[in-house]
Amino acid sequence: MAIIEATSCSYAHVAAAIAAASNGDTVLVPSGVATWGSMLSIGKGIYLIADGSEITNGAGATFLITYDPADYDLNQSFRLSGFSFIADGNYILRPGVDRNAPFTLNTKVRIDHNTFTNIGATIKGQFIYNNGTLYGVADNNTFSGSGYPIAHTGGGGGGDNESWWRESPQNIFSLGGQHYFYYEDNSFVIAYDGGTLLTDGEYCARYVFRYNDIDQRADNTYSMFDIHGTQGTPLGACFGAEIYGNDINSGDKTCVVLKQRSGQCLVFLNNGTGTKAPYNIAYTGGFDICPSDDCGLKVTHNTYWFRNRSNLTGAIWADNVTGGLNCCGLTNIPTLGRDVFSEGSTPAVTIGTLANRPETCTVGQGYWATNQNTSDLTNFVGVNPTTPISGTLYVCFETNVWTEFYTPYTYPHPLRGEAPIQTMRQSMRVRF
Repeated sequence: MAIIEATSCSYAHVAAAIAAASNGDTVLVPSGVATWGSMLSIGKGIYLIADGSEITNGAGATFLITYDPADYDLNQSFRLSGFSFIADGNYILRPGVDRNAPFTLNTKVRIDHNTFTNIGATIKGQFIYNNGTLYGVADNNTFSGSGYPIAHTGGGGGGDNESWWRESPQNIFSLGGQHYFYYEDNSFVIAYDGGTLLTDGEYCARYVFRYNDIDQRADNTYSMFDIHGTQGTPLGACFGAEIYGNDINSGDKTCVVLKQRSGQCLVFLNNGTGTKAPYNIAYTGGFDICPSDDCGLKVTHNTYWFRNRSNLTGAIWADNVTGGLNCCGLTNIPTLGRDVFSEGSTPAVTIGTLANRPETCTVGQGYWATNQNTSDLTNFVGVNPTTPISGTLYVCFETNVWTEFYTPYTYPHPLRGEAPIQTMRQSMRVRF
C-alpha cells in the first residue's frame, strides 16, 4: 500500500497523485489554498488525506469531488479527511451516483475532520449530496452557512427507483445495523432563513444522525429532517431514519425536527434548546399516493418517538400526527397509536429498567429498557457525549409478548478505528 504526496493542493497536482495511486493507497495533500475549476472524479478505493488544505469551487465545478467506485464488487475503503472546503452555492462532495439494484454493498466510506463552509448563505449547494449507494460514516466535520447542507436522494433517483425495494441487498433494511450512512459527532450551523432543512430524504433514502451539535437559528419553514412518501414515478418512498442523541439549539425559532411521510423512523433522546419546544410531524402530503407494491413497508409504520426533551430536563416533545392516506387496508395513515408510537400515544412507549418491564402489553406498545436515568439528557447528547445512549427497544407485536426490536449500532462507528490522519502525514514516501 503506497503513500503518495501531491506536490501542492492544486487540482492538477492532486489529480496527478490520484492517477498514480492504486486501490488501497493513500494520497496526502499538503496545506495551501487552491481553487478547483473542474470536478475531481475518483473511482479508486483510496485515502485522500489533507493537511488543512483550503479548496474553493470554481465556476466549472458543480461538484468538487465525486467518489464512484469503478468496481463495486471490491467494496474498497475510501476516506476523505483534513480538508477545508469553501462553496459559493455549488455542491462539494458526491459519494456514489444513481444505481439500479442489485449491486454489492459498499460499506467502508469515511468522511472525517473536514470543514465545509458556504459563503453564499444560500439554501442551494449541498456539502454532501448522498445518493445512498455507499454506506459508512461522516464524523468530526463542521458544516456551516448552507440552508440545506446534506441531501439524501437514495438510490435510483435517475433510474429504476423501485429496484431498491425489489432486489437484495439494497432492500435489506434493519434498524440499528450497518446498512446506513451515519452522521455522528459533527457540528452543523444552519444560518439561511427561508425553507431551510438539514437534510431531506427521497428516492428510497435512509440515514442516521446521532450525537451531533445542530445550531438552527434560522427560520425553519420546513423541517430539519425529512422523509418523503411515495409520489409516483420515479419519486418513491424511503426506508426510514434514526435520529438520536443530537443537541439542537433553535434559539427563539420554531423548530420542526422531523417531517415523516413513509417508512420507519426512530427519534429518541434528542435535546432541543430554545424558547419554543421542538416537535416531530407525521402526515401525508398532497402529493403522496398509495404505493402499489410493498405497501405496508412504504407507508409510515412501526415508528417510535420517545424521550426527546426541551432544555435537557424539560418537557417531552409534543406529537403531531395527522392521517390522510387510505390504503394497505388501513384508513388515515399515519395514525398515532397504530403507525406512530410515543410517550403520549395509546398504547404508549414507556421507559425503565429491563427488570421493571411490564408483564403484559398491547400490540404496538414500546418499552425502552435502560439502566440510564433519562430525566436529564446533559450527558447523552451532542458531540462526543460523556455517556453514549445505551438501551434496547422492545415492541409488543403480539398481545403480552415482548420482542427485542432495536439496539443502537456500535458507537463510535467501527470505521473510526483507523489510523489517525497525523500518522499518515508522517509516513510520506512518494512525491508526485
